[in-house]
Amino acid sequence: MLRLSVLFLGICVTLGVGRLTTSGRDFLYNGQKVFLSGANIAWYSYGYDFGNGLYESNSKVTLETWLTMIANSGGNSIRQWVHVEGQNTPTYDNNGYVTSPDSTGTIIDDMRSFLDFAQSKNILVIFVLWNGAVLENQNTINLFYDDAKLQSYTDNALKPMVAALGDHPALAAWEIMNEPEGAILLNQVNDNPCFDTTPLANTDASWTGLTIPMENNLKFVNWQTHAIKETSPASLVTLGSWSEHAQYVQRTMGPQRTIQSTRLQPHPTDWISLW
Repeated sequence: MLRLSVLFLGICVTLGVGRLTTSGRDFLYNGQKVFLSGANIAWYSYGYDFGNGLYESNSKVTLETWLTMIANSGGNSIRQWVHVEGQNTPTYDNNGYVTSPDSTGTIIDDMRSFLDFAQSKNILVIFVLWNGAVLENQNTINLFYDDAKLQSYTDNALKPMVAALGDHPALAAWEIMNEPEGAILLNQVNDNPCFDTTPLANTDASWTGLTIPMENNLKFVNWQTHAIKETSPASLVTLGSWSEHAQYVQRTMGPQRTIQSTRLQPHPTDWISLW
């Protein structure tokens, strides 16, 4: 299991009635300045931790054990993946449209149970929706290209999840996608610097072999960000960025590529630390 420490020192925060907010460069919880320190759990069962009855039957005991370990080590935050590739959730119909968060209707209760336990351990949770570092499910890839299919996800899966969980005291933020740079089209010349990927030509971006134009990536992120903010205006939204050249990306494209987002998260990962 990969482990990634958040690059901030931590202090204890008691999670009662309230939520994580921002003020300038600071995180606040009920007006108290907090610094996030924790681990990237990522997953126990890749894409199969929540939904369709799998949390109770498969992941709950292990994930709660890990939360306890983090709390006992002084951690106050974790990063946990949700859909990942989209193999288990959300529910796609035969035409590739999203019809619900999951097929059996357990995912929201699963995520709430996870948040409840995290709250009991005074741990804040960042839920990561998708994984751009692999991205192999064609139904999920199609969301980048088909506006109607992307809209079906925001309307039928994302908004119900946010409406149910957006005010939970243990929810730190929604992360739209892990490392979208893994699937972008390189060497794309565009007069709009937000869409021009020529500065990344000599990097290792696009390691998945996919060639999704930057404009499509931005739409994918921004539509979901808008859906979250429309449903739960106080929710924090973030994006997990590949670490190499992250400073350049943030400086030249950050505000445009993460409209309404609160933070960009670069990933200086220690490869590979095991629990």
